[in-house]
This record gives sequence, C-alpha cells and structure tokens, in this order.
Amino acid sequence: VTGVQTCALPIYYLKTAKAPRRIFVGSMADLFGEWVPDEWLAAIFRACHDAPQHVYMFLTKNPERYTELAENGLLPEEKNFWWGTTAPTPETPFWYSQGHNTFVSIEPILAPFEADGAKALAHTDWVMVGAMTGPGARKHKTERAWIENIHAACEGAGVPLFMKGSLTDIWGEPLLQEVPDAITEYIERPTPANWRNKDANKVRVESVRDKKTCRQCGESVQGKPAMRISGRFYICDKCYKGGTPNEH
Repeated sequence: VTGVQTCALPIYYLKTAKAPRRIFVGSMADLFGEWVPDEWLAAIFRACHDAPQHVYMFLTKNPERYTELAENGLLPEEKNFWWGTTAPTPETPFWYSQGHNTFVSIEPILAPFEADGAKALAHTDWVMVGAMTGPGARKHKTERAWIENIHAACEGAGVPLFMKGSLTDIWGEPLLQEVPDAITEYIERPTPANWRNKDANKVRVESVRDKKTCRQCGESVQGKPAMRISGRFYICDKCYKGGTPNEH
C-alpha cells in the first residue's frame, strides 16, 4: 500500500505539468532490478504514454532487463523515452539499441576509458560523466586524462557529452554540457492544441517584455500581446484565436 501511495503523486503530476520538461524517472531507485515486476513497469510506462509532452529518462545498473523487455515488445520505442545504463568502468556492460534512444552514465568514473572502452561509446546516443563525490572521493581520484579520452571519443563519434558539476575542479569552466538535439527539439517543438481550452492558468499579457516566441508557430511575441500559458511559454494572438496549429 505504501508503494502505491508513494507512486501516485508523481504519476498524477505527469498529466498536470503542461510545460514539457525532462523527467528522470526513479532517479533515487533502480526500476529495473529483478525484484520489480513487469506489471509495475508497465504501469509506469502507461503513465508516461498518457503525458507525451515530456521526455522521460530511465537509468539502471541492470541493462539485461532492458534486453528482456525489448525482446518481449515491452520497452517503449517512442522518441521521448531514453534508456540509460550506469557504467563506471569500461568493463561494465551497457545497453544500446538501434530502435531506442540510449545513453551511458559514467558516474562516478572509476577507471580510464581507453582503446575499445572509449570506442564503444560510439554505439550510444548520449554520454554523461561525473567524478566520485562524498566519503569515497579521496580513494577514487578522477584524472583529467580520463575525461579527455572520453571527450575525444565522443567528439570523434559525434555523440553529445554532458559533464556533471563534480568535474568542475578537474576540467575547469565552462563544463561541456551537451544535450542531444533529439531531446531539445522534442521539448521545444510546437504543440498542436486548442489553447483556448487547454489551460485554466493562462494569463493575457498586453506586451511581452522578454525575448519569447509563440509556443505553437515559433514567431516572436516580444513587445506584442499574447497569452501566457505557463511561466515560460506564450501563444500569439493568431494561434490562440485560431485554436488549432499553424492556421496562419
């Protein structure tokens, strides 16, 4: 009962959060442990399907579960689902697939990724890397050369690389924090909707002060009247009055 109550709030939140965002599902747990029934995973996937405006990121230390689910047709292939594997060393197996978006989280990095270990990163769509923090940091010192190897491998393969804040003292600023175009484009895409009925929290703004664009058609609304749909998104008068996408 406790587990159901704990899960109810975030699942409900997915639908109520109108503004698209990246959501790390189960960031403090491993949803793909052997102890998690397929039925629970299916319920989580359905909740994500029901709120398609967001990008969903999953991460596991048990990538074999991805394989099992994919082979049984149970692992979503939609472009807003991203499947990650924690791989702190080059010997740690990670999951990749031509039919799914995948990423590798090398955090904390515990060994250098050289030769075949670095080349393997070309199989995935995104790489994240971070250093050990907390009590174990003194025992596991991250060397700059390790990060340089990963950077070179990702750059050569055209794979976006996101450096975590724990690398600031090692790499320096600015950190390289790349996000795949597929994620950015999905989050920022025009959303077909009837904005007149979509959101009860919309507010009329007579002159938009910030450099903003219409969420639907992409035209600038700075200095123009518009409907504010959320703290970040606006709909221009033409799209709002039209109520359907791209009518002008």
